[in-house]
Amino acid sequence: MLFREGFGGIVLGLLLGWIGVRLMNKSDDGNTLIIISLDLVSFGSWLATKIDVSEPLTMVITGIVIGNSRAQQGVSIESKRTLINFWIIIDELLNAFLFVLVGIEVLEMNFSGKYIIAGIIIFLISLIARYISVTISMLLTEMSIKKNFCKNNLVIT
Repeated sequence: MLFREGFGGIVLGLLLGWIGVRLMNKSDDGNTLIIISLDLVSFGSWLATKIDVSEPLTMVITGIVIGNSRAQQGVSIESKRTLINFWIIIDELLNAFLFVLVGIEVLEMNFSGKYIIAGIIIFLISLIARYISVTISMLLTEMSIKKNFCKNNLVIT
């Protein structure tokens, strides 16, 4: 089941990404590119649900294929900028909505000592995990960063 959902989501995402690149190459209008991308999201989500494959994985792979496509030579910079700005606004609105929902949920919580202690412990665990992941990333990518390594790593974390 996991293999089917994961592999199916990847294959469907590749297919939708390929179709999206082909459709976007046919137009140089920013608004048309927005409509095409919205159609891909709507149809891709619907189809992934109908054939029981991973919907998030399908959309991520579709976005990666379209975003990294070198075939979009016919699309002007202005049209690409219009499409990117649209998705930036959508991202900001959805993040704002998510934090409003989290805020409403926090208002409904009963604050007891065990929740506060659990929150502090989870915060510390996530901070340590982030420090470790940043350390590994920095060691793997930049070997010339030995000077002030701990200070730089703490700032990034």
